[in-house]
Amino acid sequence: MKNSILKRNLTKLVILSSVIPIVFLLISSIGFLAKYSANNFSSKLQMSVKNLGLDLEDRLEFIGIEISFIANSLAKNSFAETPQLNILFNNMFIKKPNSIKSLMDSPILEDVKNIKISHKITKPKLTIINTNKIPSIFVIAPIDKQNNFVIGEINPNFLWQIQEAEFSKQAVLCVTHENQNIKCLNNFDNESFHDLPNNGDYLTATWHTFNTPSLSLPSLKVVSWADHSVIFMHNLQFILLIAITLILAIILLSFIARRLIISITTPIIKAKKHIQKYLNLSPKNTSDNELETIVNTLDFFSDELDTQYDSLSTMAKIDKIILSSLDLNSIMNTLKNRLKKLMHAKHVDIHIKSIKQINIKSHLFKTHENSNTETSFSLNKEEINVIFKHPHHLLVDTLQNNNFRYLTHTNNAVFTLIIPVFLDEKITALITLDFKEVPSYTKRALTQSRELANRFAVAIANAAKEDKLYYQAHFDSLTDLPNRLLFEERLEKAISMSKKTNHALAVLFIDLDKFKSLNDSLGHAAGDEYLRATANRIKNCLRSDDTVSRFGGDEFIVILPNAKTTSLFSQISAVAEKIQYEIAKPYSLSGNRVVLNSSIGISIYPEDADNTTDLLKAADAALYYAKAQKSGNYQFYSTDISNDAKELFLLENNLNKAIANSEFELHFQPRINVKTNKIVGAEALIRWQKNNSYISPEDFIPIAENNGLIQTVGEWILQNACSTAKKWHDMGIPIRLSVNLSAKQFQNTALITRISDILLNCKLSPTFLELELTENILMQNNIHTITSLQKLQDMGIIIAIDDFGTGYSSLSYLKDFSIDILKIDKSFIKNIHKEQINKAIVSAILTLADNLNIKTVAEGVENKQELQWLMENNCNEIQGYFFSKPLNEKSFEDYLLKNNTYPLPKTENISENQ
Repeated sequence: MKNSILKRNLTKLVILSSVIPIVFLLISSIGFLAKYSANNFSSKLQMSVKNLGLDLEDRLEFIGIEISFIANSLAKNSFAETPQLNILFNNMFIKKPNSIKSLMDSPILEDVKNIKISHKITKPKLTIINTNKIPSIFVIAPIDKQNNFVIGEINPNFLWQIQEAEFSKQAVLCVTHENQNIKCLNNFDNESFHDLPNNGDYLTATWHTFNTPSLSLPSLKVVSWADHSVIFMHNLQFILLIAITLILAIILLSFIARRLIISITTPIIKAKKHIQKYLNLSPKNTSDNELETIVNTLDFFSDELDTQYDSLSTMAKIDKIILSSLDLNSIMNTLKNRLKKLMHAKHVDIHIKSIKQINIKSHLFKTHENSNTETSFSLNKEEINVIFKHPHHLLVDTLQNNNFRYLTHTNNAVFTLIIPVFLDEKITALITLDFKEVPSYTKRALTQSRELANRFAVAIANAAKEDKLYYQAHFDSLTDLPNRLLFEERLEKAISMSKKTNHALAVLFIDLDKFKSLNDSLGHAAGDEYLRATANRIKNCLRSDDTVSRFGGDEFIVILPNAKTTSLFSQISAVAEKIQYEIAKPYSLSGNRVVLNSSIGISIYPEDADNTTDLLKAADAALYYAKAQKSGNYQFYSTDISNDAKELFLLENNLNKAIANSEFELHFQPRINVKTNKIVGAEALIRWQKNNSYISPEDFIPIAENNGLIQTVGEWILQNACSTAKKWHDMGIPIRLSVNLSAKQFQNTALITRISDILLNCKLSPTFLELELTENILMQNNIHTITSLQKLQDMGIIIAIDDFGTGYSSLSYLKDFSIDILKIDKSFIKNIHKEQINKAIVSAILTLADNLNIKTVAEGVENKQELQWLMENNCNEIQGYFFSKPLNEKSFEDYLLKNNTYPLPKTENISENQ
C-alpha cells in the first residue's frame, strides 16, 4: 500500500482534521479561561466584601449591646470600669446638657464637646468624627430622659481585627462613609473610592451595612477593586502551558498518523473480504480507489441489513402482539401478511388445531376480501409421518402428489410449502404457502419463516394458557358451568340489555332436595357424578341465550333473559316445571336407582328488583320458602314470601339456642299389638316448645338437617328416650321406645360407641330400644352400613324400616340386611278399605314381611275401617290417631297407668266418628 490513494488521502485528512480543531481548541480555551478567571476573581472579591461587611456589622452590634448595658448601669449608679472596656473603647464620656465628663480619665477632645445629640435618640447610635484629620468612630447611647448620654470612642484595634482575603495583595479593600475612607486594608490610604476610574479596567465589589436591632448605623459602605492585569498575570503561565501541550500534540499526531493509517485501512480491506464472503456478494470495482470499492460493498451490506431489519421488525411486531394480545386471529393475520411478502407466495393459510377438538381447524384469511372462512379436516397417518420426517418445512408438488392437496387455497397452486408448528411435540398448526410456479424464496427467507412459525407456537401456548386461566376463574371445574363470578357478570349484562329493550328477565334459584343425604350415603364421588348429570339436564331445558351456573354445593341458578311481558309467569312456570321434571327422572348411580326432587325460587326483573344483588336475594328468599313448603316445589318471590323467609331464618337462629334453653321435649305415640291387645311400645317424637306453643318437627327438622344440628338434636332424642324408658321400667311399665335416626347420624362412625355409652349410663337393656331407619339410608349397600347394622343387632337393639314403600324401593336390602320391623307408611294406610291400589300394595308388603319373618307396623290408622282391614290381614302392630295422638311424658304415663292391662278396643265397639 505504499502508493495507495486511500493511504495518502487518509494521511492528509487526519493531519488537517487534527490541526484545525487543535488551534480552535487553543483559542477557545484561552478565551474561556480568561472569562472564567475574571468571573471567579469577581466572585471572590464580592465574597470578601460581604464577609468584611457582615463582620463589621457583628462587631458594631456587640458594641451597641455593651454601650446600652453601660448606659443602664450609669442610670442606676452601678457603673464599674472593667478590662473589657479598654478592649472596646479608647475613651468614654458622660455628656449632660451643660457639661461633659470622662469615665476613663482621658482628656476631652474639643470635637467631642461639639457633638450634637438629638433628644429623640432611643437606642445607641454610631457617628463618625474627624479628630486630628483621622476619622474616629463614636457610639452614643441615652442614659435617661433628662438628656444625659454616654459617648464611647470605639477602639480601632477591636473594630479592624479582620483577616485579609487570600488575594489581599492583589485587590484593595476599604470601608467608606460618604465617599470618605474610614479604613483601608493592604495599606491603601492614599486614594479615596471616588477617585477610582469608572471604566472596564477594574473589577469592583461593594457592600452596604444595615441597621442592627440594637444600633443605628450611618451609611457605611465596604468597597473593593482590582486591576484586570492582575488576573491575566495570574493565568499567563497556565495559558502558555496549554499552548505548548497542544503544539506537542499536533507534532506527535502527525508523526504517528502514517502508522495509524495502516491499522485503519487493514481492517477495512479485511472487512470487505468478509462482507463479500458472508453475503455471497461480489460488487464490481468502479474505480482504482479501494475506498470506493469498500463503499460499494458496504452499500450492498446496507441493503441486506435493511432486509434483515425488516424481518426483525416483523418479529418484534409479532412478539409485541403475542405479549399484548391473546387474539390468535390478529396474530395470524400479521403472520400471514408477513410470510406472503417474505416468501413471494400467492396465498398463505394457517390451519390451527382447536384446543377442544381432535381435528385440525382451518382458518383461511383473504387479504382482498374482509372475511374469514373455516373448514375442518384431519390428517391421515401417512401425512403425519411425512410431516414428522420434515419438521422444518415440506415443499409439495400438488400436481404430482395427492397428499396435502386439500390444503391448497385455490386450484391454481402448483407448489405448496408446508411449515408445521409443534407444541409439546404434537402438530398444533400448519402454515401453507401456495405458489403458481417454482418458488424463488431465498434460504434466509425460509429460515426467517421458520422463526416466525416458532413465535406462532409461543402465541398458541400463551392463548391456551390464558384460556385455561380464564376457565379456572370463570367456570366450575366439576360441571363446566359458569361460576358465581361469570354468572354475576352475565346477569349485569342481561339487566343492562333488558333496560334497553324493556323486556323482563327471570332468575331461577335451584336446590336439590335431600342431596346431602345422597352425598352422605353414597359418597362424594357419586354426588359429583349426580351434580354433573343434573347440570346437563338443566342445560337441555334452556335456550342458547339462557345461562345456567353452579353456585356451589347442590345449588344452580338460571338467567332467562328477553322474557315477554305477556304471559310472563306462565312462560317461567313452564321452564321451572320442565327443569323439575328432568331433575326428578330416575338416575342410575353406583348400581342404585336415585330419584331426587328440586326446589326453585324465582325472581323477576324489574318487578322484584332492578339490580344483581337484590334479584339474587329475592330468588334466594323464594327458594328458602319453597324448600320449607314441600319437596319439588317452586315459588315466585313476593313480599309475603320475603316475610316468611325471614321467619324461617329467625327459626333457624332460634334452633341453635333451643337445646341450651331446654326448649325441646319428647312426646310419645303408643303402638298396639293386634293379637295381644296390649301396648307394646311407643315412638318417641321430638317437640319444640317456643313461647307457649309447639313448633312442628316438619318445620325445624329439615332446618336441622341443612345446618348440621341434626347430630346434636338426634343425640338429645336418644339420651332422653333411653332415660324415660328406664324411668318407666322402674315404675313397672316395661315398654320399648323407637327413635328415628337421620342419615347423617347413621353415617357417623362414632354412632355405635355413643349409643352403647347412652344405654350404659341409663342402665337400659338394648332390647328396649328400637332404631328407625329410612330406606334412603340402606340404599348404599356398603361395608359401613352392613357392619353398623350388624353391631347394633348384636347389641340387642331392634332395627325398623320407617315409611316403607316411599323410598328407593330397592328390595335387595331386605335380603342383605337383617331387618326386624317394617313400618308401612300412612299414605298407603289412608282409606285402605276403599283404595284398591293401597290394598294391593299393603297386602304385598304384609305377605313379603310374613315370608321373611319380619314384623309389620301400620302407621296413621285413623278410623275403624282401616283398623278392621289391617286386623283381618294379619298386620302385627298398629299406630295412629285412632288410638292416641302423641302425648307428653306426664300424659303418656297417666295413659299407661290408667290402661295398665293395655286392652285393644274391639272393632264392633268403635264408633264411626272416632
